[in-house]
Amino acid sequence: MDFLGANDIIPNKNNQLINKNSINYGNSFFILNNILYHIIEGKIYTTGIKSKKSNCIIEDKILNNQISCDGKFIYFISNKRELKSYSIETKQIKKITENKTDQLFIYSDNIYYKNLSDNGYLYQIDFNGSGNSKFANIRFQSITVDQQNIYYTNLEDKEKLYKISLIEKQNKKLTDVPVYLISCF
Repeated sequence: MDFLGANDIIPNKNNQLINKNSINYGNSFFILNNILYHIIEGKIYTTGIKSKKSNCIIEDKILNNQISCDGKFIYFISNKRELKSYSIETKQIKKITENKTDQLFIYSDNIYYKNLSDNGYLYQIDFNGSGNSKFANIRFQSITVDQQNIYYTNLEDKEKLYKISLIEKQNKKLTDVPVYLISCF
């Protein structure tokens, strides 16, 4: 019997156990190794679950109060719209790309982001910053993802809802009316 996808747990490139179908959207908090990572007034803090001691680990102001984690790094967008990573082990902050952004999500071994430096097109980049490329020729306002598709409101079609396959990159229009808020569960 598969309990909450436990049979889908596999090691990623960093030899960490992850759910092969998991998607990491920007959240305002997460828990890793009995430590709560959370945002207070735009800065990232840690709070020990048992000790209750808090510590500011990232002074940079975080755009949209969203952080993502792959178990080794925290990914965030600074208020200067820079995509950055923070190593939990070394505590070093690294800018991942020179491109500006305001939205990101993690899927598999890649970061997907809205490239404001290229008119808001959807790009993907691997965790270390290499392989930065346009994922699809789409411009969007809102975006969400499930295990197979990216759903987005198409700016070039009056914010109508579309989906694009993560694997085949096939694009399909889903609505003939504008959609302003989307989410997958």
